[in-house]
Amino acid sequence: MTKNKTFRFTTEITPETEILLSGRSGEPLTMSLADERSSKTVRLDTESVIRLQAFLSDFLQKEEASSPAPVYEPTGRALAVMDGDTLDIVRVFKTSDVVGFAGAETDSYGALCDKVRAIADVRLPERPVFVFFDTFDGSISRSIIRRILRACISYQVDFVRSADPTRCRRMVLGDIEAFTRIDSSVISRGTRDVLVLSPAGTFTMKAADADLERPSLFDEGSTTTDGRECSRKAVLSAIRDIIGAEAPADPVTDEEMAGLLTDMGYAVARRTVSKYRELLGIPKRADRRVRE
Repeated sequence: MTKNKTFRFTTEITPETEILLSGRSGEPLTMSLADERSSKTVRLDTESVIRLQAFLSDFLQKEEASSPAPVYEPTGRALAVMDGDTLDIVRVFKTSDVVGFAGAETDSYGALCDKVRAIADVRLPERPVFVFFDTFDGSISRSIIRRILRACISYQVDFVRSADPTRCRRMVLGDIEAFTRIDSSVISRGTRDVLVLSPAGTFTMKAADADLERPSLFDEGSTTTDGRECSRKAVLSAIRDIIGAEAPADPVTDEEMAGLLTDMGYAVARRTVSKYRELLGIPKRADRRVRE
């Protein structure tokens, strides 16, 4: 039986906003909001407080006054320091603000923390997340950039915290467009050269998500044998593990791999296995076979 609850609250931005949560216990909720400006519906995980915070923050924020001139002037490489618990952006640096940040994406996470701690006027959060992004395109405003970054990371917060491919959600440009009401083309430009560093690892926001060493937060998604949605990265990781454990003299075929993946709960056809294997840069069975 579906349980519906309606909550009303008052903010300085919108005098009265109605929130409607609908869903079965333990399942994702459909959350609808409406005020005098617009209405919006999004699916939220019941346990994800951060996604709820990000959603409300985006919906309730004040709109920037329109201006013919770009709000965010082109500056080159920039670094945003985020609070890993709330995903609030604490500070944004231009490359010219601090010597050494130009190539800081090659630093380890700890080294980058030390660089930021060395700046007297920045108090580093308990669990910082660092986001590098290029701002050569001055047509994207500061607020739009921040909304896109916050939405993408909040949408994949479980994956950012764990780097576990099974914790990655399906996320395409359309999902972030629905979340933020920002056009997909703007989201694509705003995330093209973004790099995210967290204690768990380093992530990109490239549309191609086959790189498991520096995985993208975007993911086309796949399905399990019982019809549930899962990450494509989880399937790619499973394929890599299967091939890594195969006997060199008798490698598994793509058809055999499809069967093994089915046993693991992934609904993947043989042709899809071949496609994913090629994405990972893994040769065909005949080329992997080691003859004695």
